[in-house]
Amino acid sequence: MNLPREQWLQHTVLGGLCALGAILLILALNSAGVLTSLEWLTYDARLRAFNADRPAPPEIAVILIDEASLQYMNTDAGRWPWPRSVHGDLLEFLALGEPKAVVFDVLFVERQRDPNNPDGFSPHDQQLVDATAQAGFVTHATQVLSETADELKKSGKLPSLPADYVKRYSLHELLQGTPPPSIPFNDVEIPIPGLWEAAKHSGVVRAEADSDGRYRRMQLLYPYNGSLLPSLALAPVLDALNPRSIRYEPGVISFDKSRIPVDHEGKLLVNQYGVFRPYSYAGIISSLKDIRAGETEKLIVDPAEFKDRIVFIGADAVGVQDLKATALSPKTAGVYLQASIAGNLLHQEFLTPGTNTQTVTLIILMALVGAASALLVRQVSLKLLAVLVSATFYVAAAYYAFSQRWVVDIVAPVSATLVAWFLAFSYLFFTEGKDKRRVRKVLAQYVSPAVLAEVVDKYSNYLEVGRKETVSVLFSDIRSFTTVSESLPAEKVVEMLNIYFTEMNDVIFAENGTIDKFIGDAIMAFWGAPIRDPQHAIRSVRAAVNMIRALPKVNATVVARGIPELHIGVGIHTGEAVVGNIGSEKKLAYTAIGDNVNLASRLEGLTKQYGCSILISETTQAIITEAIPCRVIDAVRVKGKKLPIRIFAPLPVESPEDSQNARALCERTAAAFEHYQQRRFEQALAAYRALPADALQEIFVERCETYLQSPPDGEWDGIYTLTSK
Repeated sequence: MNLPREQWLQHTVLGGLCALGAILLILALNSAGVLTSLEWLTYDARLRAFNADRPAPPEIAVILIDEASLQYMNTDAGRWPWPRSVHGDLLEFLALGEPKAVVFDVLFVERQRDPNNPDGFSPHDQQLVDATAQAGFVTHATQVLSETADELKKSGKLPSLPADYVKRYSLHELLQGTPPPSIPFNDVEIPIPGLWEAAKHSGVVRAEADSDGRYRRMQLLYPYNGSLLPSLALAPVLDALNPRSIRYEPGVISFDKSRIPVDHEGKLLVNQYGVFRPYSYAGIISSLKDIRAGETEKLIVDPAEFKDRIVFIGADAVGVQDLKATALSPKTAGVYLQASIAGNLLHQEFLTPGTNTQTVTLIILMALVGAASALLVRQVSLKLLAVLVSATFYVAAAYYAFSQRWVVDIVAPVSATLVAWFLAFSYLFFTEGKDKRRVRKVLAQYVSPAVLAEVVDKYSNYLEVGRKETVSVLFSDIRSFTTVSESLPAEKVVEMLNIYFTEMNDVIFAENGTIDKFIGDAIMAFWGAPIRDPQHAIRSVRAAVNMIRALPKVNATVVARGIPELHIGVGIHTGEAVVGNIGSEKKLAYTAIGDNVNLASRLEGLTKQYGCSILISETTQAIITEAIPCRVIDAVRVKGKKLPIRIFAPLPVESPEDSQNARALCERTAAAFEHYQQRRFEQALAAYRALPADALQEIFVERCETYLQSPPDGEWDGIYTLTSK
């Protein structure tokens, strides 16, 4: 990122404002319930991911009144609802297996009609009462209602529970501290007389769907008219919990030291099991018939299978109307929810819902992440990737939390991330886009498309007036251009320059160079700005070499058009320069200025004098010497400079053998030059004469012969001082 301090502060403030806007919007939508349905969908997806194949605990058994049972019992018991003596038979069978508890998720709140005794107690009811009393482990269902108030209920006089019922089943005396949330139940239906007295427990069976029609949450305790009644799932587990106190706290119901997490409405998130292996009611009755007949060898169901288990009895037949939409199935038998809660209570496998405070905190944090993704990441593609990765990471973390039975909101925090990102990105698009277009316009002619893309993404760095950077500056010039141009018509000169500049432009751009300007026939380019590049020196020399290699192609074109061949010289120097947009408000140019730029220009001027196509300074040579062999040419003091500088010629190589020969030539030339500078002119003369014949050999042979005839004075330092540019 490396943002300037002022821009960092600006983005910090802007990010805070965008995050605040997103936070307020998402909190408002969340409070209004707009996001609730979407959040439930993510909850369902998590539950399916972790619980679809999860089996119910072995202590829990389920007997289902299924379609097969309705068909089987139609002959003996008729259509549903069956005579209650059938359920008495079921209890007779289960008693043989000695279960811990049998729980009827079936309401027996009205007496069953007996055509032979319209005003009396049905023998079928009595048989169920007797079987319940004899078993001693049965839990029957009570129902609390929120009905439309009649005149009696308007007066506030709610139907009361029998005193013995309250004494046996109410948990109100165990309640300590804050009472549970008030719930507007205005009616109650308990099991028929005799049945509730015979039962071991009685629990409230009530399920309320969420706003989308799915069942996910249930209450454990139901306050009614001064009593506190357990749910149907809790009632048979009370023997195992054996609580001496019950306490309500925000988000928790405590049974002594056992803490059960609940949501803000006091409801338990059902950690629903996905795999039950239910028993068919018909199979139980068929097995009972076999036992009564003494045929026990091939029982469909052995009573011993229910030993020490909590057995829930419910329906999943369509005609019984107890199918509910849940996260795991659109048609789930309601008894599975009751059985799942009992398993959760026995094994302390509770889903802990997030609190409002936690949700708000997550919304704030994710909104800040979203704003930061847009403001602090440079490239547009990376901005989008950053916010997507952040959102994905959060969702993955939420899934992991669910695997640890922690339920955190997904929709609101992720929405806050996306909204904050969108707000911040929109601001940048409409405000900073103008500045980016300005930078693109300024630099498009100077840098390659790849460099331009990165520069525009970091546009704020390039709107500055100037900054100091270490760069490698290249100057090139067409030799004898004045003579060539004077011999050609003006249109031919323009044609020649266009052909030449086009080819050289491509070469420089290929090495990510910045073309500063075309000055007549000269080209000025530099590396290391606007993008800092640790390879700027080697890129500049590589570009110079490729410019020389591109000349034959240029010459082939111009010669074919009646234009003489071109020859160029290139000078390169590495050093510190001031780079930036320099000019007036109406006209800006991205350029580099300073003494080091001038020195590069001087080196280009020396190429003709030394018969070299490319000359580089010692600072450039020191950086590239491991990659490109460089031959020492001279030590000079250019006009306008007091300090001398060594100059070198890079030797392009095509193969390892070329590299070996080039480095050998560099060593021999360096040795000859060392003799020369140490006034050992005879050795220097011999060494230079042994080198390949070229302009450099000719220059130093002439110098050595001159100094042998007329030795330099005592102040001679081996530096050649140039008197012209």
